[in-house]
Amino acid sequence: MRINQYAYLGLTSEVLTPADMTARLGLAPDEERPMGSRRLHPPVPKLHQWKIRPPVTDPARVDVLLEALVERLDAHAAAIGQLVASGAAHATIAVVRYLDAADGATEAHDDAGGLVTLTGQHQLLGFHLGYRVLDFARRAGADFDFDEYG
Repeated sequence: MRINQYAYLGLTSEVLTPADMTARLGLAPDEERPMGSRRLHPPVPKLHQWKIRPPVTDPARVDVLLEALVERLDAHAAAIGQLVASGAAHATIAVVRYLDAADGATEAHDDAGGLVTLTGQHQLLGFHLGYRVLDFARRAGADFDFDEYG
């Protein structure tokens, strides 16, 4: 099985633009999309969107992605939480997983770079939400959203 997965912290708002959120948090996003009219091609969001991704590029377990995200954002948890508590924005920690993705991570590589089929569960399927991640979500006022596609 090949798995492609990523995680991010997303802020959405009807009233604050991505530039407003950046100014309030003192942190530039990795991705931002301003609110616009609803249309299908190209899609334009119905809310302002502001996203930060973890600094992990290799295929990693969900818990590794989330720990890296928290490491990057921990100093900003209180500011994010204040923004959410004010009602001006909504925070979500999102995990998106594509199972059997054509471009996803394979089960393992041997030292020569070839594929090795592992027995048992795929190394990227399971994950653990540790206290540090849960505490960050609490302080930042963030929900979790897990999306899996086959």
